[in-house]
Amino acid sequence: MKILSTDKDEFLKRKNQLLEANGQLKKEFIGIDNIIDELINLVEPWYVFPKNNIRPTIINLWGMTGVGKTSLLSRLFEILNHDFVYKFDIGDYVDNGDSKLKYEFSQSVRRIKDGISPVIMFDEFQLGRTVDETGKEIIKSGLRLIWELLDSGKFQMLNENYYTLRIYMYYLKLNEYLSENSCVIENGQVMTNTEEFRKRFGDTTEDLESKEDEPRITGGDVTETKITNNEKGKKEVWAVQPELWWGIRSVWEERFIDEIDVKNHLATMNGKQILDFLNDAVNHVNKPIEKDFSDSLIFVIGNLDQVYGITSEINPDIDADFFHEHTKKIRLSEVKDELLTRYRPEQLSRLGNNQIIYPSLNCDSYRKIIELQLTAFKEDIKEKFDLIVDFDSSVVDIIYNEGVFPTQGVRPVLSSIDNLVKSYFGRIVSDIYINQKDVTEVSWFYDNETSKYTVVFDDTKDTLYTKEYDVVLKTHSLRKSLDNDEQALVATHESGHIIASVYSSNICPKSAFSRTANDAANDAGGFTWIERPEWQTRKLLEEDIVTSLGGYVAETFIFGKENLTPGSISDLDKVSHVAQSMLNDFGMLADNSPSRLGGEFVQTFNGSRVKNLEQMDLLVEKLVSENYQKCKDIITREKTLLLELSKYLNNSSSSIIAIRASP
Repeated sequence: MKILSTDKDEFLKRKNQLLEANGQLKKEFIGIDNIIDELINLVEPWYVFPKNNIRPTIINLWGMTGVGKTSLLSRLFEILNHDFVYKFDIGDYVDNGDSKLKYEFSQSVRRIKDGISPVIMFDEFQLGRTVDETGKEIIKSGLRLIWELLDSGKFQMLNENYYTLRIYMYYLKLNEYLSENSCVIENGQVMTNTEEFRKRFGDTTEDLESKEDEPRITGGDVTETKITNNEKGKKEVWAVQPELWWGIRSVWEERFIDEIDVKNHLATMNGKQILDFLNDAVNHVNKPIEKDFSDSLIFVIGNLDQVYGITSEINPDIDADFFHEHTKKIRLSEVKDELLTRYRPEQLSRLGNNQIIYPSLNCDSYRKIIELQLTAFKEDIKEKFDLIVDFDSSVVDIIYNEGVFPTQGVRPVLSSIDNLVKSYFGRIVSDIYINQKDVTEVSWFYDNETSKYTVVFDDTKDTLYTKEYDVVLKTHSLRKSLDNDEQALVATHESGHIIASVYSSNICPKSAFSRTANDAANDAGGFTWIERPEWQTRKLLEEDIVTSLGGYVAETFIFGKENLTPGSISDLDKVSHVAQSMLNDFGMLADNSPSRLGGEFVQTFNGSRVKNLEQMDLLVEKLVSENYQKCKDIITREKTLLLELSKYLNNSSSSIIAIRASP
């Protein structure tokens, strides 16, 4: 194979740049090493073989919010020193109309010259849906331009410009003036009735005193004749206002280098020629321009929370490791199924198969991120104050407990560091100044029993003094057991879910809580996380109904219906939805006969046709009643376990359950 030495050198250079970027990104972005490797592998063909890019390279990044999608890409191309990166947040245009997106996108990319391979990012892409929840197409003309770009890298856009209307209005005004008045225009300048022209069009002159070193234009020829003293102060009255010269260059930049170039061109024209020229400039603006970005690298970035299953449970008490394992199982087919609810099939095909699916971060990654942030903080303090700060592991623990919301990514952790560390440091520095001690080092601890910081102030030899600081926690204190009637109700409710799950499906919950850090926000009470199989069968769905009814049955069994909590009402809504889905979406009847409740009528297992609503109500009621009885039998039989488990959850507020159903 014939390879030029210059090509080989460039290949090796770019290959090494990507290798170095890979290593640097893994130092800065914790817990996503596999994602970084996958990203670099997908970018490599575009980056190291730029001459082979005949179609856009499209890479999709999907995940939850706050997992480092956009920031990872921005940092990658910062490391690579690639200056031509254009980012568009689709969310910014949802309320403002997609025409704004079309305009701003066109204005941003229209200046990209041939031979430059741009990087284009479309963030929050899930918001630019072209199909609504019912499957009906949504017309978005602005997004059509983006889909053209994703298809071939080529698209048509109008040469829209701020000066377009001004040039057109000036053309109309000048045309009207010349048709009504005797005016001679030569070499682009008004030669007769100049005062009348200036009254009509304002000051269209150019002061020669400021143009001493500029070449003179005579009869269309550029000369190097210097301006004489007698000419200084003399005014040239141009037929086209000098302030429009830049506007003409702006709308016709492929023809003119700058406004002087426009001026030189005008200097060759008479009145009629100038009118024709202005008309041509306006028509040029209105003529569509084809932009070719076949060699571009395009990133489609979006949040698909629905794919992650339980992200509606925005709860810090979801175990980070369990949730990480759950999100690692998400498959490409699930992502595409969700995308098909937002885009037409032919549009989905344009996104291609370069799909990077982010998992959530695990516990170890969160702790490393906290430690990395604290290390950066310590280095900054050392540089600014010449003070050594040593954080005990208890500080890392409280930041983790206060700031880790596994379904929300890194952002809550960073804000917790601001609240729990940076905001307290000012008080520590203030105490050092007040005590007037030569402090060289502080050791920072957190006491879980007193909810206070203990800070030890040292000099180079000894401990000088110790001080405690009250710590205001927003979520940690909410987890503490209240041991009151409300928590007893919630503990019984969650115990009902646990027992129903174990004895109906032999699935033990990963964790259960009778009081969570989310209670104050939504009165949701407790929380039980049950990881069920990904596939769906009638048996599994009926077990899901039994499990969901466990809280309702336990509450009524122990406290009576008059003391039902909002959680039970929410569970009943879920049960109704699951039952309706079984019958309407999956066609599952109790006797294994297929059925489909669609349209105005339904064909049932015995061939009869009844109205949809009536049939749905009867079948849902029958399905729920049968599984309610199963759940009631389990709870009644396991009353002793229910009471003991409720007592345990009420006292401890949370636990990882370790019981299993008997064979």
